[in-house]
Amino acid sequence: MGEVVIEGRGITVEAEGNESFHPVVFVHGAGCSAYVWRRQMEFFRRQFRVVAVNLTGHGSSGAAAVGDARERYAGDVLAAMEFLGLRGATLVGHSMGGAIAIHIALNQPEVVDSLVLAGTGARLRVAPAIFGMMARDFAGAAVSMARFCLGAGAGKALVEELGRAIAGTGVEATVRDFRMCDGFDEMERVEKIAHPTLIVAGEADVLTPVKYSRYLKEKIRNSQLTVLPGCGHMMMMEDPLNFNVAVYGFLHRVSGC
Repeated sequence: MGEVVIEGRGITVEAEGNESFHPVVFVHGAGCSAYVWRRQMEFFRRQFRVVAVNLTGHGSSGAAAVGDARERYAGDVLAAMEFLGLRGATLVGHSMGGAIAIHIALNQPEVVDSLVLAGTGARLRVAPAIFGMMARDFAGAAVSMARFCLGAGAGKALVEELGRAIAGTGVEATVRDFRMCDGFDEMERVEKIAHPTLIVAGEADVLTPVKYSRYLKEKIRNSQLTVLPGCGHMMMMEDPLNFNVAVYGFLHRVSGC
């Protein structure tokens, strides 16, 4: 199916797979776009209806003023699901995208079936130095952030690829994303999530350390935790095979596919 424009919202999504399959909606993290999920889209489209959202101001989506970023981004995901007629979807959120998935699960639990929370936490904090770095030299900051996001085993090509993706998002949207993350705190409410949940952590993630994922595992009663050895923050790009296998096993259990 390819790229779909969500009418009246000014955003785009990548959609693949048979419309009768169990829907899986991928939500990217700060400074990124649907592009980061391309290895998952290719892998899962054979058995699932897969949709990767470009949030407002990311990828090919419009860059309109957003007001409250968390509400806007959650609204993007919900609008995409409604437009495409997706019911009982699994939300797969990475980092900021995981925060959006948590927000939706807590505030509109009836619209989703299950969750995959990758490299995220119930609270996300951003070091002030990151904002200063982006203000001084965003192009240089994009490269530095790419290196910081990836584990030691990531090759030069992946560092450059991720750096280009962040740079392409631009300073305005990326700063907005990090500010949203910095204000995100659902540590007191996350235990209310009742959806089946897979939590995926990168063993070498310094942005959202494994302890963040362990907290989610402790608080979300119907959850399981997978830690990917050697991976940093971008585990779905660094080790797509093992990430996909973990998610596939979970999807198979919750969807019966």
